[in-house]
Amino acid sequence: ITPHSYAGYGGGAKIVAVGVAGIETLAANHARTLVAAGRGVGCVEGNECRADLEEIAAMAGLRFIVNGVVNSRRELVGLVAGDPLCAHRAGVELARRVYATPLPPPADVALFNAYPKDTDLLQSSNAFNAVASDPRRALKPTGTALLTSACSKGLGVHYLEGTAMRGYVTHRPVDYRLLLYSPNLSPPEAAQVYPEVPFCSCWEQVLQVLTARHGSRATVTVFPCAAIQIPATA
Repeated sequence: ITPHSYAGYGGGAKIVAVGVAGIETLAANHARTLVAAGRGVGCVEGNECRADLEEIAAMAGLRFIVNGVVNSRRELVGLVAGDPLCAHRAGVELARRVYATPLPPPADVALFNAYPKDTDLLQSSNAFNAVASDPRRALKPTGTALLTSACSKGLGVHYLEGTAMRGYVTHRPVDYRLLLYSPNLSPPEAAQVYPEVPFCSCWEQVLQVLTARHGSRATVTVFPCAAIQIPATA
């Protein structure tokens, strides 16, 4: 059970409605995210996207789940089992306590490390879970959001929203300064997901860009496990 930008949190019904569902079902559910009420990181109750997932799972006959909550070392800190709704909500309550991170004052630079969802670029946007998908919450007006991801599997594969798949859309320009760093990507790979975002493949380049923008005395916030961090109020 980890933060999710559509369904509030992963786990629960998603083992059916995403885990084994066909592409038509996935496409229909993801399309709802454009208009669904209540969606967002940490939002479960009143979330039409999650309600759709749970209706699908109930129709498919899901009766029992086993879900875990992990910490920043990927160690199991809690386990819930039982009714898909009741057990999931109990896990969500634990997850909220485990992942809650008080937001520091806005900084010149906010580093969002995509760990532990950092194996590929297509999942890297999970790093913004730490600020409920809005990096500006951690930045001064002229600040830079630095997205870092190991991308040990490169660009990655997503059968719905990946390049040339039916749900693929070119990412729109962001309305804040964003810089992308990964030691395992090529510029063409980075451009497939972030076409208008400056990309660095070595740390020295990152330091040069940030120093040029903000000087040597810039304030910096680091979210080390940003994909499983959420604002304390989320």
